[in-house]
Amino acid sequence: MAIPTGVTSFIWVSMKKGNTALALAIILIDSLLSPFIVPFSLSLFIDQKVSIDFMNMVMSLLYMIVLPSIAGMLLNGITKGKVIHVWKPRLSPFSKIFLGFVVMLNGALIAPYLKEINVKLLFIILVVTAITFTGYIFVFLLAKLLKYDSETLVAFTFIGGMRNISAGSVIAIAYFPPQVILPVVTGMLFQVTVASIYASFLDRYYNRKVTEKSRISI
Repeated sequence: MAIPTGVTSFIWVSMKKGNTALALAIILIDSLLSPFIVPFSLSLFIDQKVSIDFMNMVMSLLYMIVLPSIAGMLLNGITKGKVIHVWKPRLSPFSKIFLGFVVMLNGALIAPYLKEINVKLLFIILVVTAITFTGYIFVFLLAKLLKYDSETLVAFTFIGGMRNISAGSVIAIAYFPPQVILPVVTGMLFQVTVASIYASFLDRYYNRKVTEKSRISI
């Protein structure tokens, strides 16, 4: 959970009509701070020193997030917002398909460790699932306590719940025994499932609030 928030969370925030600008800003800031936060966290909890290639991470973020975002903003400005209505419905299915491919690839990575099901493996899966659930819950409750608007609350819920599994996998493979990657990749498989559960929860939550407001106005 010390690894930076996942870029995939931006897709969920966008699908659920959350504050995408805020989500993008948090992803960038968290990712840029991760070369300091992750090594410190690992040193604090498990006394393991980890070094991260800061410039390589910055360049990856530049290609994956910053440049596409600038291109999107330029297109939005040039077309005066028309590009959203034309291309978003056409490209949305592809983003969901590629999200499925991400889950499949991470599932292939973890497959060798799932050949033998034992109590230890089941315990790891249970703990990872519980941690994933609590991540979403804590951030949702914090956003409610701070009385954020609906778009901000949606952004915070997914940003707080999802992690950058790619970064976690690299750290696990490079600095720890092979088995350490098991909870990291298991987290990827379950965090997407849990994200869909919370997406449905948020839909019901806001639909209920709209219904209650309609009753009050009547």
